[in-house]
Amino acid sequence: GLGLSPLREALLRLDTEGLVRSEGQRGFEVAPVSLTELQDITRARICLDSAALTQAMAVGDADWEARIIAANHRLGRTVLPADPADVEAAREWEDRHRDFHQALIEGCGSHWLVRLHRQLMDQSERYRQFRLLHRREAPAQVRDIVAEHAEITEAVLSRDSARAVNLLAKHLQDTADAMGRFFSASTRAPQAR
Repeated sequence: GLGLSPLREALLRLDTEGLVRSEGQRGFEVAPVSLTELQDITRARICLDSAALTQAMAVGDADWEARIIAANHRLGRTVLPADPADVEAAREWEDRHRDFHQALIEGCGSHWLVRLHRQLMDQSERYRQFRLLHRREAPAQVRDIVAEHAEITEAVLSRDSARAVNLLAKHLQDTADAMGRFFSASTRAPQAR
């Protein structure tokens, strides 16, 4: 029921966000993924999230703290998909994960930091979705994500800025490292098509 104009406008917007790319007169395709791009996204997230979290911890109020506690609780109660075919479970986990990370920084008071954070989260989620839905790790290789998020939450609530920023940076880097192992284990990078 959509005309071509709204569809093209949506695709052009996704192109500016880096989620699809225009192929001249041939249309659009999903933007490819690469380990190099993931590493770049991770460095950018660590810089931006660290600055935003530091600022949020300096000015965040009790309502901000309550949002973090609630987001961490909901995320901790959401099970990672056990089956790669369970797209709905992966989507629910990603939504809760996004909510947690947004709650951490939304108390910073900067519309631009929050906006840029969302753009980087969109890019990061592309990579996590590949890993969630194509996971092959042995149980011993899977990190305790619930504990990582709880530890970050505890550091934030105690207003230990240095510890919170270090834990968040390690959490983001560990995720990128796990994704790097996923790429290395694959014969070729997964294609987003």
